[in-house]
Amino acid sequence: YLAALDGDNLSLWHSRASLAAMTWMMAVVLDPAEPAQAELVRRAQAYFLDTVQALALTEAWPEGYNYWINSRAFLVALGAAAYVNALEGAEYRTAVIDAVRRTGLWHVYAVRPDNRIEGFGDEGPRVDQKDETRRAIDTMAQATRDPVLSAYSRYLGRLHGRESYYRGYRWAFRLLNDPTLQPAAAIPDKSLAPISDRLPSAALFGRGALNLAYIRSGWGADDTFISVRAGASLTHHGHYDAGHFTLFKGAPLAVNASLYSSVFARNRLDYAIRTVAKNSLLILRPGETVRPNRFFETNIAAGGQRITQPTGSAIRNVAEWRDNIGSGLHLEGGRIRAWHHVPGAYTYLSADLTAAYNTPDFDSGGSDGKAESVVRDLLYLRGDDTLLLYDRIASVEPDYVKKWLLHTVNKPDADGLRVLAGRPDDGILEAETDTLRVANGRGRLLVRNLNPGKDVARLVGGAGHRFYVEADGDDGTLDGINADGGARDRAWFDTSLWRIEIQPKTARTRDEFLLALQPSLDAYRTDAAVRLPTDEGNAAVVATPGSIAVFAGPGDRRIRFAANGSQRRVYIVGIPDGAEIVASESANGLTARALAREGTGELTMLLSDGATVEISISPP
Repeated sequence: YLAALDGDNLSLWHSRASLAAMTWMMAVVLDPAEPAQAELVRRAQAYFLDTVQALALTEAWPEGYNYWINSRAFLVALGAAAYVNALEGAEYRTAVIDAVRRTGLWHVYAVRPDNRIEGFGDEGPRVDQKDETRRAIDTMAQATRDPVLSAYSRYLGRLHGRESYYRGYRWAFRLLNDPTLQPAAAIPDKSLAPISDRLPSAALFGRGALNLAYIRSGWGADDTFISVRAGASLTHHGHYDAGHFTLFKGAPLAVNASLYSSVFARNRLDYAIRTVAKNSLLILRPGETVRPNRFFETNIAAGGQRITQPTGSAIRNVAEWRDNIGSGLHLEGGRIRAWHHVPGAYTYLSADLTAAYNTPDFDSGGSDGKAESVVRDLLYLRGDDTLLLYDRIASVEPDYVKKWLLHTVNKPDADGLRVLAGRPDDGILEAETDTLRVANGRGRLLVRNLNPGKDVARLVGGAGHRFYVEADGDDGTLDGINADGGARDRAWFDTSLWRIEIQPKTARTRDEFLLALQPSLDAYRTDAAVRLPTDEGNAAVVATPGSIAVFAGPGDRRIRFAANGSQRRVYIVGIPDGAEIVASESANGLTARALAREGTGELTMLLSDGATVEISISPP
């Protein structure tokens, strides 16, 4: 095992982790008083601590949930338990426990209201949490003594009963499930709602690397669940999905459109791992070269992010991964600019996605890049149950078409649709509309484009178009391909048959997308979010029934707009930490002040319909 780990063909967030854990569990029973055995222990421990460092960096597993829970989780958890329990005065005991605890909490946060894990890599059936998950969680709970993980284990027992442990090693339940560890809450049924008062409703995992966030309105079956991914490339089972988000309310509404059957399936290489299969942003560059290796038989310029290690990786340790950020393999991707969660009020995430695309600084196709700047801001207003997305894209050339994507299970509904290619039930349709409606089961999603008159909306889908890509990077002529080679629908995937593409009507270098997503159950929302014009400043201002959201533009020092209701909260985002914010309201002479923290400021003031609101921002 050590000989294999000494080599350079095992990757850290893949089989190297499993092998390092097994090697360490063998070494821990050797006799350190015997010099030759002590050297084996030293080498094995070093490799296992590499795995712990990788786990601490990402706090979730970059391959996706299925590979982690089937092939890594139990072995890594056992290795951690061996380190914590078998060594006296272990130097890194606290670091091991912290890494395992955070990874265990990732499992909890990733559970959707339908009791499935929200996947993000090459996924498989175990997103149902059956057979494998509880064995790993019980081992983590023993090692960390964490009552939340103990409660999560009880929930898994309620969810799957005896089948929460695979029958082949069900005997291990008495060994791994510690009855003396008190859970954080009693779990009477198949729900995590009882632990809601022990955990914040939002969390960010692996900041600086994986950048995987979860946001929810609550922990009940009818609550809204959102996931966001905005990180770098770490392993070949990960996807090129910086900026991708999902949304669940009653059913999957904004979904990950990726399927997985095998690493070399044409559908995986030409569609599933790419940005086009995600709810992110495309920049189409005609003739862009996308040929990462010999397995990509056809050049497909679908408009997405750079593909760095799609069919194999061999990152030995965290230091080597860092060496390939900004050089070498160029594994850099999204970067978190700000993350702020205020319980009961809002959650804000700002991500610079530029480095995930071909840029003038680095172009994997050997050209001059296509993206100058790509920034995505997400603001979830809990009281309004509204997700706002504000995206700013600057392309190298004005004629590089930009697209805002949202994948859905069923065909969205919109007024004024006309067929551009194919048929109404299988093709490409277009409408000049600012409102689209998405339905799945009880779930409803009102999609409001708050750039009316500037964009058009396309629907792409149906059996012959669900994997449609513009292979030549040019959508002036709709002559793309349906990249369905090897695609296999399975029950564990959120089968996406359609996607929404919003794109500007006219070519320009700089574009912005401002979207409001308003989920509901059984009926569509009628309290539509609206954009308010500004008399001064470059900000994008959005009004909901209870709040005003202000996305400050670069260099904004003064922002003025007219209120359209009696909102009580004003949120200003995208501003420097420590900046002083002063807001005044003309109707009642109200003034409010705040200091920016993590790019956000919150003001409480009762607005009057039609009153002029003026916000002044003073740099720190």
